[in-house]
Amino acid sequence: MSDFVSELRSELVAAAAREEARRVPRAWRPTPRMVFFGAVAAATAAIVVVLATGGLRTEPAHHRAVPGARPTPEGHPLFGGTLEEGVRFRTRAFIPALSFVATGPDWEAGDATSPDILALNLRGKRTETGQEIARGALVFARITQVYDPNVKGLQRSLTTAPADLYPWLRAHPDLRVGPQAPVTVAGVPGRRFDVTARFNRPAHEDPQCVLRTLEVCTFLAPNVGVIDGDRARITILQTEPDPLIVFEVVYPTSTPAVVEKAAKLLLTSLRIGVG
Repeated sequence: MSDFVSELRSELVAAAAREEARRVPRAWRPTPRMVFFGAVAAATAAIVVVLATGGLRTEPAHHRAVPGARPTPEGHPLFGGTLEEGVRFRTRAFIPALSFVATGPDWEAGDATSPDILALNLRGKRTETGQEIARGALVFARITQVYDPNVKGLQRSLTTAPADLYPWLRAHPDLRVGPQAPVTVAGVPGRRFDVTARFNRPAHEDPQCVLRTLEVCTFLAPNVGVIDGDRARITILQTEPDPLIVFEVVYPTSTPAVVEKAAKLLLTSLRIGVG
């Protein structure tokens, strides 16, 4: 009888281990291009294709800013890992509060404990070696500090982010910024524009970028480094206490239309807490 009990216990332990391995997603290993550091857990991202967000309404951005608030009671608390399709999740730490529906089976969240940055990664198919390649991501961020390109020295150049980030980006010598257009996302007015990085020598080099990506980055803010040639579509929404910035990215190994559709559906479900 003792042998039977021991064998049964071993089988149960093995089954539990298999179930745990099935539920925990593989580590996200994106292609190293645009780099979101810090709370994203080194969410290194390649931005070579810009998402088209044709489903977002456009209207003049003259509305009052929408205040950030505590998460609404609706939805499941957001933790890192695979997100169940069709379930609404709400942030626990990010400011302003966000909630959204995982509109497909391939979404997963990165670190969900930061008030400043949140990455939602769209997983892709596995390679022949079993590695899972991410297709793209939606990154929500608050940029409260930037590195002034006119001040020498990385630490000396760190300063409070301007109230309006768009003209600051346009004036940055390492960036080429397109015209902005008014948009409305989740009922919140904002602006959308495209950015391309172009530099021979960065205004401020990120000392960790070469180690992480084997390429040189220009450091824009403590959470954002950009490699020469990177492109991004950026949306700035007028929330409080700080603007909500949304980076829409597609990785080079993915099909843009697939990522565009998934991102559009998720953004359509987005709600921003207003108390």
